[in-house]
Amino acid sequence: ARKARAADGRAAAAEEKANKALARAEAAEASEQRLLTLQRRTKEAAGRREELEVAAATAAATAVAAGASVSAPKSKASGVATRQSVLGKSKQTVKDEGVDPALAKARASAVREAAQDLEREKAAAAKAASDAKRLQRKAVEAEEASAAARAISAPPYLRGLFIASRAFVCASPEAAAEAEALAKELGSLGYPSSTRPDGVDAAPARAKSAAAVVVHASADGDAGCQTEVAAAVAAGRRVVALREGPPPSWLGPGTIAVGPAGGVKAVVKKLGPPATLLERIPANSIAAIAGAGAGPDLMGLAGLTSLRLTDASPAIVDALIDVLKERTCTIRSLLLPGCGPDVAVRIASAAFACASCQSLSFGGASLPLGEIRKQGESLKALDLTADAGAEGIGLRDAEIAALRAILGEGDAKFGANVTKLVLPPLLSASQTRKVVEAIGCRALPSINGVPASMSVKEGASPYSLDVAGTPCGVPGLVTLSGAVTKLAKGDVATLRFLALGETALGPKGGIALAEILRDGSCAGLERLSLPGAGLAAEGVEAVCAALPPKLLALDLGSNGCGDQGAKAVGEALKRCANLKRIGLAANELSEVGARTLAPFIRDHASLEELHVTGNRVGDRGCSALAMAVRSTNAPIVKLALNENFNITAGACKSLAQCIASSRTLQELDLSKVMIGAEGAKALAAGLSESPALRVLELGSCKLRADGAKFIGEALVRNLSLERLGLSRNSLGDKGVFELVAAGLQGSRSLRDLDLRHNSIGPEGAKRLGAMLERKNFVLKNLELAGNKLDASTESKLVARAASLRTRPSALGVPRKAPTVSKIVEGDENQEGMNIEVPP
Repeated sequence: ARKARAADGRAAAAEEKANKALARAEAAEASEQRLLTLQRRTKEAAGRREELEVAAATAAATAVAAGASVSAPKSKASGVATRQSVLGKSKQTVKDEGVDPALAKARASAVREAAQDLEREKAAAAKAASDAKRLQRKAVEAEEASAAARAISAPPYLRGLFIASRAFVCASPEAAAEAEALAKELGSLGYPSSTRPDGVDAAPARAKSAAAVVVHASADGDAGCQTEVAAAVAAGRRVVALREGPPPSWLGPGTIAVGPAGGVKAVVKKLGPPATLLERIPANSIAAIAGAGAGPDLMGLAGLTSLRLTDASPAIVDALIDVLKERTCTIRSLLLPGCGPDVAVRIASAAFACASCQSLSFGGASLPLGEIRKQGESLKALDLTADAGAEGIGLRDAEIAALRAILGEGDAKFGANVTKLVLPPLLSASQTRKVVEAIGCRALPSINGVPASMSVKEGASPYSLDVAGTPCGVPGLVTLSGAVTKLAKGDVATLRFLALGETALGPKGGIALAEILRDGSCAGLERLSLPGAGLAAEGVEAVCAALPPKLLALDLGSNGCGDQGAKAVGEALKRCANLKRIGLAANELSEVGARTLAPFIRDHASLEELHVTGNRVGDRGCSALAMAVRSTNAPIVKLALNENFNITAGACKSLAQCIASSRTLQELDLSKVMIGAEGAKALAAGLSESPALRVLELGSCKLRADGAKFIGEALVRNLSLERLGLSRNSLGDKGVFELVAAGLQGSRSLRDLDLRHNSIGPEGAKRLGAMLERKNFVLKNLELAGNKLDASTESKLVARAASLRTRPSALGVPRKAPTVSKIVEGDENQEGMNIEVPP
């Protein structure tokens, strides 16, 4: 109901505005009628004045005939003097000639009456002249009011330009019909025009309220036309003269002459774009045009810096091209969505020739016209990613046609020397090739950071290409394909390592990469790194189906491949018998994906590392993977299950069996897996019997003091563990006591212990210090950052652990094991994998 009332209110307001506009129009019409009436009365007063002057002359002649020589007085004082002179002369005549005094008196009386009549007629004439001036002033005011009324009723774009019409046709009264016909024809072509109203000597207000004045040939010698043109020129309006040859001097130096042979079309070419174009310009841009100078320049739209047009009809396109050709054009950014290739070529050619235009877009990528114009033939690098979108939808046929017109064609061929090209990462391979062809490059350029050729120096190691982190995308693979093909033809070297992580390949990029992997130069590829490439299931399936048999390491982390991708990786395991490392971190694997992958791991003979960090494999998925690692003949060294938040204590029994029975598993990462104290208890059983485990990461597992106790009990019996990560487990001082007392103090192999962020206080620190002093002489690296300890206490404990301490001879020494590299702060939560391959 509120919306309905609001709508009714808006409708009433709109109706009221319409009524007001109608009233203003009626008032303007009434003003014109008053103007005509005043002019008619002025003419009548002028006629009456002439009649009075004739009567006065007749009276003067009568007086002369009666014997009095009287001249018409010019003023009241001169009239009195004249009368006195006449009377004096009459008396002298009577005296000299002896005329009858009665007759002389009659003559003098007649003379006085004639003089009085003359004075009355002169006064009437002066009043008539005053009335004429007043009527003329009112006529001017009425004409100005009429012009103002026309401005109010003008279209919005004209009101924004502070004008009432596009043109005012200036002609003499004899050519009024021709002027009216020309104004109507201009209006039909999109140029609302006006002319002098009937019965008016001049209409300067209308002339200066138009954008231009069109001067008819009949205007020469007409005072009214001269008044109108002078008013228009003073307001900064354009003057167009309809005549052959140079315009007359009274029109001013800036007048443009248009021959009558060209007709109305020749006139509109000098008036700027039609209403169909101006109506599509936003109000703020219209205001910029209006304020650009003394008067709006509608030829070059001076003041307009950005223009967006959604209509690409032939009339609009022609008008826009005319604007771009003008020297006064100030457009810097031009947007015309929806253009076809043919129209795009015309617009691009005109925009490139316009010195002010810096960028051009057809609804997608912005073409950097200014940069191309500035660099010229020395153009080396070209970036076409602005406003193109990641998928490259902005580089369509229209943009490609425009690029060809600007760079690839003509005598200059500015694109011939381009060697570096930046394109939207998800632009298709076919469109990429079209762009390169349109630019007209002499040779395949480097695209999105991928080199166009590969070369290996004599004696160098096999070729490696690392473009990780670049916006390579599908366009970069086009360059890579060409480079790989050249490498194969040259038989210089074989590509061994290819890193395309975080390159926004997408599913289509995965398919394109698969074609490259099938090339002969990739037959010896050993390491393929694709984390964060956005392949999705489709891309992962394509890549896995094309992997070369000699591949040793494959990283597909953070590609969102899901369970479908896990199956594809399993099939790759069957085909790549030498595959040693697989990374599937953050791929949205569920229990189904883990259980699908497990049999392929079990049956593989070479796998050494498996990374499933950041997924949601759950207890059943974790158990399936643990059983596969336990059952396989492959020498699996590392299993990363960290950040699988839905793994609980229920999976720890399978993990314990895995680490207890595996003679190859050296590293197990369960950071941020919420196993709690119960899970720690189950895991401790396997840790006690583990023959090979050297690194166990249990950071952020919610172990607390009870869990620390179970782990400590396992440490005293374990002879292989060298690093234990227990950060962020809320151990507190109690947890330290439990850990130390249960077995840490008797550990014979642990060298690195991470106790960061565990709320350990002075008592816990004291207990650790005593252990390092008297019991444990093996621990060398102790991490305590983020606890309730002052810097001095923390540094002393760390230094004490790192110091060389005397070991009692009775203390057994564990067998020598491969060195475990130091893990910096945060490593227990890191994703990824070690992909070093021996040469």
